[in-house]
Amino acid sequence: MKPFVIRSIFAAPVVGLALVASFAPGVQARTLPTEQMRGGVHFISGGIGADESAAMQRAAAHYALELVFAARDGANRGDYLAYVPVTIRDSDGRTVLHTRTRGPYLLANLPDGTYNVIATEHGVAKQQVVHVSPGTHQSVVFEW
Repeated sequence: MKPFVIRSIFAAPVVGLALVASFAPGVQARTLPTEQMRGGVHFISGGIGADESAAMQRAAAHYALELVFAARDGANRGDYLAYVPVTIRDSDGRTVLHTRTRGPYLLANLPDGTYNVIATEHGVAKQQVVHVSPGTHQSVVFEW
């Protein structure tokens, strides 16, 4: 499947991915993608369009792990990426989540522990080790 690129409407660098937006009460419920569950992991993925992106950012604090996908180099520099294959493995190497994102954000609630997160774009795999502990929120940006 050909990667999907979401053009950024902001001139800010990818490092500052937080967008400031204010919406009427109740908009988040209409714009937040449906939560899914695989292998005991609750997660949502999305963020296409300004409303859904803002809703994902507001919801991020309620999830242990926030992943963001963006282009760092080339013609797509600063653009968000979607349809990125993601695999999350626990410290024993067992896959706890394998999915393809539906937008530039993936929010997941994982049990406490250490995880290896692998994301692939244009055949280039990148990985990050994350530590999930009670009451914490990890935010990881993958850039290609």
